[in-house]
Amino acid sequence: MIDILYAISVLILLFFGISLMANGWGLMSMSERENTEEYEHYNNPQLKKAVEESTHPEMQNLLEGEQLLSVSFVKEDPPGEKEYEDPLNKSLQERIDALREENKKDEEDDDDEDDGGELVGLSR
Repeated sequence: MIDILYAISVLILLFFGISLMANGWGLMSMSERENTEEYEHYNNPQLKKAVEESTHPEMQNLLEGEQLLSVSFVKEDPPGEKEYEDPLNKSLQERIDALREENKKDEEDDDDEDDGGELVGLSR
């Protein structure tokens, strides 16, 4: 019973594999003429003109050179003033520095834990 199911699944997979390879071979050997006939509506100049001239409804009342929306994540300080520091970024950096210092102390403590104890022998 299992042999029959195995043979059927192999034949089905073989069929799909061969059909995929045949389709790929057909696409590779397709001439330029056949390819352009299928997609000639994409190169339609009337369609390109309609797309280029269309305006999004939210852009219709926009004047030339008007700024829509801008987001700046860096606050620019006037010259001569103290550099701006984001309080959230500052607190995050402090926590990172504290964790790095703690990690360095742990690594130094790990090195000191080797107190020269006796080695355990392996008996077989």
